[in-house]
Amino acid sequence: MSANWIGDEENIHIAFKKNTISSRLILHWGLYKNYPIDKWFHPSRESYPRETKEFDDFALDTEFVDDGKESTIELSLPKNAGQGISFVFYDPVDNTWYNNNLNDFQIQFSL
Repeated sequence: MSANWIGDEENIHIAFKKNTISSRLILHWGLYKNYPIDKWFHPSRESYPRETKEFDDFALDTEFVDDGKESTIELSLPKNAGQGISFVFYDPVDNTWYNNNLNDFQIQFSL
């Protein structure tokens, strides 16, 4: 699993790559405005990648489309969408959460 991001003048581009053979894996994510993080929020619907569903009022779930090898979720967010992204991974087959030692993974956008 990897996450890489780059920013340009207008957008933040994030690519999550899954190279495991897990049958299903979901990116559970949301943006945040202030650090330390108080709560997550959704970006505008135009920024939702394919296979994205609203989990609740704060988080989104985006499923990796399994092609048998490496699968990618690509996010393209307006530069002013938030200060960063928080996320964890969920395997619904095994009912397992993958996180950062019981914390969320985070990418802070600092351009």
